[in-house]
Amino acid sequence: MKLVSLEDVATGVETILPPISWQAPRVCNLSNIREVAGRWGAFMYEQTYAAQTKSIGAVRFGRLPRDMRLNSGGYYLPTGPDFSLLDHAHPRFRADPTLIDEHVAAAGPVEHISGECLLVARFGIQTWGHWLGEMLPKLVVAERCFPGRFRYVLHRSVFSSPGRRSIWSSIGESLQAYGVGRERIAPVVAEKSYSFEALFAMSPIYWEGAFHPGALDWMRADVQIRSTEFNRRCAFFRRDSNLRSLANHERLADILSACGFELCEPGLMSFPDQVRMFQSSSKVCGVLGSGLSGLIYSPAGVQVISLAPARFGDRFFHAMVQERNGQFVDLRGETVAEGEVLGKDGSFNIDPAILHDALLS
Repeated sequence: MKLVSLEDVATGVETILPPISWQAPRVCNLSNIREVAGRWGAFMYEQTYAAQTKSIGAVRFGRLPRDMRLNSGGYYLPTGPDFSLLDHAHPRFRADPTLIDEHVAAAGPVEHISGECLLVARFGIQTWGHWLGEMLPKLVVAERCFPGRFRYVLHRSVFSSPGRRSIWSSIGESLQAYGVGRERIAPVVAEKSYSFEALFAMSPIYWEGAFHPGALDWMRADVQIRSTEFNRRCAFFRRDSNLRSLANHERLADILSACGFELCEPGLMSFPDQVRMFQSSSKVCGVLGSGLSGLIYSPAGVQVISLAPARFGDRFFHAMVQERNGQFVDLRGETVAEGEVLGKDGSFNIDPAILHDALLS
């Protein structure tokens, strides 16, 4: 099984947004990553965080061959007779494409879906950052260019009750914020495979540390949510997750509150409330992870203080701050042996004195 790009197999390919290169500014000038993470930290600070020319290819759109199937198992992997789409392949499939054959062999019964559909679901959909930064933008671009044309292929859990807070209720609210109702969803489940009368796909919005700025401009312009507040300061921690949880969050919360920050919980907020929070905040402090995904909606020049374990690598959220031409303060702390998760994703502490100095800088 070989991995191919959309342009290799699709018909009627159209360019929606042109390829673009731009000079991404250096937005991180304050970090302790070199002190706590050694040579790797120095590489992050001096190379990953450097001002650099960034490029991303054209955002293209096309119809997939009719013999392609969307396979079961939760990976939302479209495959043809001997190929699969590269940007929809989970990293484990990219590392070893022979695993795709095993995945296809274990596929469930095939159900047919009629009409024109756009494939939006992808591996990682149950992680908010992947949804908001990589999948939802494709839907927004499609609605901007082909309003009302497609049904969108998504897991049927998006139909869950909005009153029951979950990743799926937030996804459903985000669809509504762009004018897409339930009748526009082509629901799928992990236990089945699917064939389509007409399945379309779109090339990536985010790739290798760069977002297509045109797509994010449309996300901000077309969302049907507007905040009437300005210059808020908001802070949040990952108290609803074992990954990268902040062990001394109570001490840091006192410092942030004293500096005028509101303490928020994005994971408990509706999508409209999340968007309004980021739209209205000129300063944001949060644990590095999905809670920061709403930076897409932040005002230009937003100031971000990111808190993370010493050796947790990331380009995704740094790229969001670059796209907003903001300021990125990267504070790191050593992990602590609490719970079952250790290493780069473990619980960690941030030195209160370092946070205090960053707030005053």
